[in-house]
Amino acid sequence: MGHRASIYASTHPVTRSDLKRHLVASTRVVTAYIEAIQCRELPGDRVDLVDLWRRMWGIDHVPIDMVAVMQRPLFTVDQVAEMVNVTSHTIRRAGNGFDRKWNLPEHVDLGERVRRYLPLHIHSWINRSAPEPWLVRRRGPLGPMGLTLKNAKPELQRGA
Repeated sequence: MGHRASIYASTHPVTRSDLKRHLVASTRVVTAYIEAIQCRELPGDRVDLVDLWRRMWGIDHVPIDMVAVMQRPLFTVDQVAEMVNVTSHTIRRAGNGFDRKWNLPEHVDLGERVRRYLPLHIHSWINRSAPEPWLVRRRGPLGPMGLTLKNAKPELQRGA
């Protein structure tokens, strides 16, 4: 983006089926996760994707020209493993923090054994480059009305 002023998306409504595709998860997992993180729901059974990204990844400002890229499906453990030619067990253990040599980017656990990675984080990691500044987590877990939660429940904590 350089020195130019950026225009950021403030809201981006999506249907539940769009959200299901983005999270690469079942309806049950998506519904439970949306309720757990208290993502803002919009009329017409829609969800605010910008609010979801804020709550999942701590990204406060998504440049408007990056919304389509951010909206792509998240990567599964199997997809990340395939990209780096290792087993999914290796990626899962590394994500759990048992194998520090991998230094994997942040992940989100949507449910039991439902772990997802942000494609832009994975591409930066594979290329051994720092993510764009707007992709860096700005805050911890969020609660009602976007307030930062103190002593959040472990199931709401993000992976490191």
